[in-house]
Amino acid sequence: MKAGLNRPYRCVVDNVGNLLIADLGNRRIRLIDLVTRTISTYAGSGRGDNAGDGGPALQASFGEPAGIAIGRNGDVYIADRAHNVVRKVDAASGMVTTLAGSVWREPSDVAVAPDGRVIVADTGAGRVCTIGAGGEVAMLAGSLELPVSVACDASGNVYVCERSAHRVRRITPDGAIGPFAGTGAPGNSGDSRSAEGATLREPTCVTVDGAGNVLIADTGNHAIRFVERASGNIYTVAGGRRGFRGDGRDASAAALDTPSGCAVDADGYIYIADTNNNRIRSVVSAATEDDGFGEDDGLGRGARLGGGGRRGRGDGQADDE
Repeated sequence: MKAGLNRPYRCVVDNVGNLLIADLGNRRIRLIDLVTRTISTYAGSGRGDNAGDGGPALQASFGEPAGIAIGRNGDVYIADRAHNVVRKVDAASGMVTTLAGSVWREPSDVAVAPDGRVIVADTGAGRVCTIGAGGEVAMLAGSLELPVSVACDASGNVYVCERSAHRVRRITPDGAIGPFAGTGAPGNSGDSRSAEGATLREPTCVTVDGAGNVLIADTGNHAIRFVERASGNIYTVAGGRRGFRGDGRDASAAALDTPSGCAVDADGYIYIADTNNNRIRSVVSAATEDDGFGEDDGLGRGARLGGGGRRGRGDGQADDE
């Protein structure tokens, strides 16, 4: 049976190379084994209540699992936007606990800093906070305009998507906040130039790859943008128009529909939560063409877009058609 997704919202690569997906409409966290190309449910019963603490992840329930992050030891952190909680799936036991609740207003994303603190995009409160090892909550930045996504690099910089301000800002380890990508005006411009002078439209996700490059789900432009660490320049790596087309072709000429998440694995594959197409799609560069996959398996070769999916709930074979 081929698997179905329902509004996949975020995705992240775990510590052993699996892809985890916040399958928002199905109220589950899904896992794709990228070697066997099979999908299974990692957490969530599909019910919409807030239950299951102290029990196994598959029996827990979530309202809107919007954000997902992986800790250094493999623990999985989930921001449940509907129930205003941040929960953790313990990697060793598979049990679920609430890490912090009752202090959030629509938390939309989580990240893990190099020092182990959990960083939360507390969207409804317009702030970014940290959760320490003892569960203590501290504000990192406030007065933000719909902060919907957070990410950390290896140096401890925190990147924040401010959706309604059409920009990504950077918070340095000493707490200073400044511009990173986007001028604050909505638009779709600036490729091959400094990211600070570019325009974005309602960015919804930011992530950092292993080399320190930053990827942005530029949702309102139906594109994935890439900020090169060395130069600070921004490029469109996939999409730029709304729809569904382009698999097996140049990714920059493809069509996406409201992409809300992106992730990068150790081999350089970019995975896209193509939300309104109910798909996870992938981008392969020439640097990753010796991947062992065939020409027709959905990942493709060269600078190409692939992947598939359909709306549904089933586990089984990942759909590459």
